Amino acid sequence: MFNHNRYESSKDKTSILNIINSDAFKTLFTDKGINNVIIFGSLANGEFTAESDVDIAIISKTPISFNDELILTQNLEELLDRDIDLIDINDDNINNLVKISALNGKFIVLSDSILEETIEFYDNLFRENEEFWRILDREVLGIE
Repeated sequence: MFNHNRYESSKDKTSILNIINSDAFKTLFTDKGINNVIIFGSLANGEFTAESDVDIAIISKTPISFNDELILTQNLEELLDRDIDLIDINDDNINNLVKISALNGKFIVLSDSILEETIEFYDNLFRENEEFWRILDREVLGIE
């Protein structure tokens, strides 16, 4: 978001993963009452490149404020030396497909019972509307 064109000096995947597993990274979230952090996208699925941003989904008991989200994003970009795409699963403005994609991320950094409840909710939402998702994939994405 704020780190435009810093790829020449950006940290590599191994360095980023080491930072993500550090207490300093986790503290950025827990200090704001965020106990559920999921890394998704290219870093989680193995398609990470020198140009990739880092996709992070968060879940807390209540949505974080816009100001806190901006500050957190800026702090993360400074720490990881990468553009950050931060989404709050509690944000009603985030598309459900993006939320489901994030919740399917296999790289969970922090979690508590809220994560389990949220995954169950979106799992049910997907299953109850599975035919709709197939039609959407076919019509919008051309996936059969």
